[in-house]
Amino acid sequence: MKIDRVVISMATSALITANVMAGTNSYEIGVAAGYNGTSNSKLEDNHVNYNGRIAKRLDEAKNWLIRLEGEGVNDVDYKRGGDTDLRRALLNATYEFSPEDDVWTPYLFGGAGYQKVQHKLYGYDNGALGDFGAGIKYHLNKTMDLFAEARYLKDFENEDNHYGIMAGVSFPFGNISKPEPVAATTVPVMRKPLPLPSLDKDGDGVLDTRDKCPNTPAGTIVDNDGCPLNIDSDNDGVPNYLDKCPTTPKGFKVDSSGCATSFTMFINFDTDSAKIPSAFYPKIEKLANFLKEHPNSKVILKGYTDNTGTSAYNLRLSLKRAKAVKKALIEKGIDALRISTEGLGENNPIASNDTPEGRAKNRRIEAIIVPMKR
Repeated sequence: MKIDRVVISMATSALITANVMAGTNSYEIGVAAGYNGTSNSKLEDNHVNYNGRIAKRLDEAKNWLIRLEGEGVNDVDYKRGGDTDLRRALLNATYEFSPEDDVWTPYLFGGAGYQKVQHKLYGYDNGALGDFGAGIKYHLNKTMDLFAEARYLKDFENEDNHYGIMAGVSFPFGNISKPEPVAATTVPVMRKPLPLPSLDKDGDGVLDTRDKCPNTPAGTIVDNDGCPLNIDSDNDGVPNYLDKCPTTPKGFKVDSSGCATSFTMFINFDTDSAKIPSAFYPKIEKLANFLKEHPNSKVILKGYTDNTGTSAYNLRLSLKRAKAVKKALIEKGIDALRISTEGLGENNPIASNDTPEGRAKNRRIEAIIVPMKR
């Protein structure tokens, strides 16, 4: 999952400003990450969003803040295929219920904004937004707060409803006007820090308190419990989050990382023949295309026969069959140095040689995929 440069920049600015102007709170700047769901949408239900914000506290009504937010959502999948990035700008009014010196401060917020759709498909377009929600701050110290929010966001253009949660950190700074002190002896109140709320250590958008799979690899699509969804885009038996070769063609055997290791071509040579029947050239085309798309690999072609004839003759015939396929691959544009051949005769049958159908299956070529050193 990518984090927008804008959010990174805002976070850096926040840390610098907080150190320079520590101990005051007329302004706040912060960053957050959230988990978002949709209804009545052309988008997939769940996605992670990143948020940067800056807020100004009103001098005359100190419980009120005006908050400007920038938000990014990356690689959101459309239900019908394809994906897009979303960019949002929001202006919210925030009302805080507790005085500044409380450890916990609940608040409400609401406002409006605009959403830009980077890749418009299926009528999903830019448009106006409205949002409202509730949150709570934990005052870690004078220069840093932690916060969590629940939010409803309405996309008017696409008649879309978004529901989500968000957690982040904010940094108060700046001078705020204070009333003249009265002549009285005051006793400073020491706030006892409370335990920190749980965070999201693996960055999958599910807080650690309810994450049943707390060490999910970065970029993995997870369910509501933080566990990987077993999505297998290329149907090779290896889920996407473990698949290092996510576009393996159908018919190729793969290893535990989802990368191709072999491809059995049942060319069904005629008995005592190394001529490739024209009906089987599409299979050779498929192997050639794979090798073109994976230039850092080579192939070993292993030829086989049925048990008709002597073992010595079958060894020579199986090698001729492997060389015939090699020639066909070279004609398809594959470098001969990437192709080696072996003749194994009637060894390693995959079917019974007692029937014509079984013998036809044994007259085959197996292609073993071997990664090349870079």
